Amino acid sequence: MTEFPYLDPLVAAQSLFDYVVGKEGQKGTVEELALHVDAFMYALRFLLVDEVASIQETDDEAPDFAKENWRDIIGPRFSMLGLYWETATSRMVGTENPEIVVGDAIDDLDDIVREINKAKWYLVNCGRDEAL
Repeated sequence: MTEFPYLDPLVAAQSLFDYVVGKEGQKGTVEELALHVDAFMYALRFLLVDEVASIQETDDEAPDFAKENWRDIIGPRFSMLGLYWETATSRMVGTENPEIVVGDAIDDLDDIVREINKAKWYLVNCGRDEAL
């Protein structure tokens, strides 16, 4: 079995955050975004190996980052993204009238940035285990 190199999930998360938010006025590309998402998803597999400390629970809660309007930054950077159709259920097979809903890719990226912001807060205020 091929062993792939370790990629720290928190480093990959920060890289994804930095790319999504980017530099003001600079456009992002879907191809580059996909590379960062792929790296982040790859890094998540290392949460399940013994070398990574076990995830701990804490009573501390990250602040609500809702006041930060990431959408105003993300939208112009990724103007090629927008609304998309998706099924409301995980399986369309066997469903006579599957429910189709509208998704919002910019909102999805906004959610990811907010969650990474929480992880960054936990890293600074509670430690690595809680951030993971």
